[in-house]
Amino acid sequence: MKNRSQIFRIYGFIIAASLIFNNCSDFPDQQPISSLSPDVYWQSKEDADNWIAGIYNQMQRTLQNNWFDWGEYRSDNVRSVGTGTAQTIMLNNQLSSTNQNSATSWVELYTTISLCNFGIKYLPGMIEKNIDGSSSVYQEYVGQCYGMRALMYFYALRVWGRTPLITETIEGLNQPTEYPRSSIAEVRERIITDAETSLKTISDITSDPAKKFYMSKTAVYALLTDVYAWFQEYDKVVETSDVLMMNTNIKWIAAPDDWKTLFTNPVDPKATENIFVMYWNSLEYNGGMGYASRLGSSSNTSNVGIKPAIFQRLWERYNPEDPSKSDARWWFCFDTVQYKSAEGYDTGGEAGSNANAVKFGKCVPWDPAAPSGPNGVLGNLGAFIYEATNVCNTNMPIYRFADVMTLRAEALAMTGKYNEALEILRKVRSRVGYAPEESDDPTNFMAYYDGVADKGEKLQEAIVDERQLEFLAEGKRWFDLCRVGRTVFTKPYYDESGAKPYKAPDTGYYGYLKLKMNNSTSDFVNFEGDNMGRIFFPIVSGAFTANSQLRGDQNPPYDE
Repeated sequence: MKNRSQIFRIYGFIIAASLIFNNCSDFPDQQPISSLSPDVYWQSKEDADNWIAGIYNQMQRTLQNNWFDWGEYRSDNVRSVGTGTAQTIMLNNQLSSTNQNSATSWVELYTTISLCNFGIKYLPGMIEKNIDGSSSVYQEYVGQCYGMRALMYFYALRVWGRTPLITETIEGLNQPTEYPRSSIAEVRERIITDAETSLKTISDITSDPAKKFYMSKTAVYALLTDVYAWFQEYDKVVETSDVLMMNTNIKWIAAPDDWKTLFTNPVDPKATENIFVMYWNSLEYNGGMGYASRLGSSSNTSNVGIKPAIFQRLWERYNPEDPSKSDARWWFCFDTVQYKSAEGYDTGGEAGSNANAVKFGKCVPWDPAAPSGPNGVLGNLGAFIYEATNVCNTNMPIYRFADVMTLRAEALAMTGKYNEALEILRKVRSRVGYAPEESDDPTNFMAYYDGVADKGEKLQEAIVDERQLEFLAEGKRWFDLCRVGRTVFTKPYYDESGAKPYKAPDTGYYGYLKLKMNNSTSDFVNFEGDNMGRIFFPIVSGAFTANSQLRGDQNPPYDE
């Protein structure tokens, strides 16, 4: 598998990186690998199996760190605990077009898209010929290609806004290799069309827990729910999540302890909420998944830490008289043996550690007999067992049932179905043990919302705040901050009318994001005025040299 993955990676890079990514002076001397040309490839079921494996391998490389860099890094979840220049730039919202790194580059993303394009083009021919009697398998693979391409374009849309749409295969340098950015309306339509096309042939393979590492019909419905929520098309959010709920075996976890299993063993039968999980094997991919470097490693310091305010919110949900009524996510995510208060967590713990050593244990197992505190000074009271950075094998959920249901709750709240929305919010909390009295948490009761004019928006705010706790470090928070409220992606603004340069409006937009992020640190570049465009990533400068159709169309306020 390793050698096959490397072949796909080389081929995918050649056919994709020529388009719009970087200025590679030696590219004209490169050609697609002849051994993978259509006259000798796509001739057996093994060819198809290997190609799909290559797509998932490339998707994993795309999201190795970007699940976090795109969806968490700039949010109000994290703070700096290191001194690296790249992380400081990201945390302070100081990106520029010269910040060429895995997060700002389009190479891995469009390589995944390119591999999907090949599958979409050549698998139908294998279906028609019924090669090796496996037409039904190839139909499934076509569905997965469309679903994966839709997911990749949805990431691109949220991170960069308008983005080039490339749906054909590039198999030779006699083809066009330069593409302009498409409008939001066009990208939205492509994502939805791909998802709907996927649903025609993809199966619901989530009945087999091990298949949750693959795109499935349930995963595509989850993606569509997310897309419609992004565009605040609330009726479609409810409609799509309805279909998902009626046509899947995915359901709420049975007990609070099962919540931890969603991350430490995502294919365990108890991990009933997982829909689509990004698999990782450090030996196969010759490197560790980025959870360790970002949040907790046994061999390196972390790039960032979760803010003490998050620790505080979960700590306040602890009931010392009856721990069974507490929010179990507190001790599933944080070392509550070493850090017993937000102040202790902020300063590095009562046992004499330091703030830079604080790690986040959500996706790693807890050993109840392990030495606790620095050098075991607290005795053998338990500790999280972190992996070394280069061998981290965290399997990160991309979609979970709670994700779909909380988006559904938001949509219900915003369409006047308040009791149904609150019922979902209560379920998210109670399944992890938190079922407070009204005096302890009025947000769990309708009276709290009845007392305000904009009941739907008040309930939506509570749901989004709950998503912050539920999806800590899963690559959701930044997108939630952007999504809530009126954004440039909602009607009629995603129609754009083709005006350039495209600029994010200032007044009245991204209100929730600005409330949470502006003035968060003295070095943070606020989202206001010309800097409103910093909600998007810059297009890296090399792309303008490689692709003339991008020139003059940078995301402001960045330079080309």
